[in-house]
Amino acid sequence: MSKGKEKVEIANYEDYWYKVLTGDGFEGFCFGVFLNIFSTQGDPQEEVKKLMVKDPVLDRLLSTVWRPEYFQEMVEAGRIDLLRFSNSIGFFPNRRKNQIQIITSKTQQIFDYEEIENVGLNRYRFIGTDMRIHIVMDKRMILTYSMQGQLISSVYVRFDEDIGEIIASERRRRN
Repeated sequence: MSKGKEKVEIANYEDYWYKVLTGDGFEGFCFGVFLNIFSTQGDPQEEVKKLMVKDPVLDRLLSTVWRPEYFQEMVEAGRIDLLRFSNSIGFFPNRRKNQIQIITSKTQQIFDYEEIENVGLNRYRFIGTDMRIHIVMDKRMILTYSMQGQLISSVYVRFDEDIGEIIASERRRRN
């Protein structure tokens, strides 16, 4: 609806305050860092639907195989536990099937979701499951879900190193 006259600095962010109108008619204010700003000549709700489809953070999330943070910690420490370090362990998204597979050294779980809802800056909820993800940095995410009535919260990272080569190197070192 309107934009503040000057940029404001809050914590590490600098942007304008915007007066906004929600889809259900509420007025309020929102800091610009948290908005996708656009203007339209047509139906704003249709434009929002188109914009919501474009989400580069979500695209990266769903096109990456994520590994438990301890993979990175093991490599950095030079202490590889071969029972917990494997190509089969990780967070495996399958966008085509609307499915997420989580494999740990102890369990395997498949989540079939209906859609993914952006619930905040780099925060996603997988509709049809209790899974939530918060992308903390480009290479790090916090995954929360329930398993057998317990809330699980795990940190996963984008792990670009060759797992097979690390395992082979560790086996050679041990022999």
